[in-house]
Amino acid sequence: MKLDNRMLAGIGVVVGLALGAKLFGFPGLRTLVAMLVIFVLPSYFILRNFDLDGDEVVFLSLFMGLSLGSL
Repeated sequence: MKLDNRMLAGIGVVVGLALGAKLFGFPGLRTLVAMLVIFVLPSYFILRNFDLDGDEVVFLSLFMGLSLGSL
């Protein structure tokens, strides 16, 4: 499945953060944002330099960041 619509992806991220805020309050929202910034963004920026599609970079950065960050 290709992720061609960036607007839909952005809405999905916002909905996920809103659900995190509703379920866990403000500390939960801060935790989700911190996990994205600390674990996912560095691997996303590294993978962007390779010859990969955008959706592959996002998918791999999610799993690489969370798996390598937990070590």
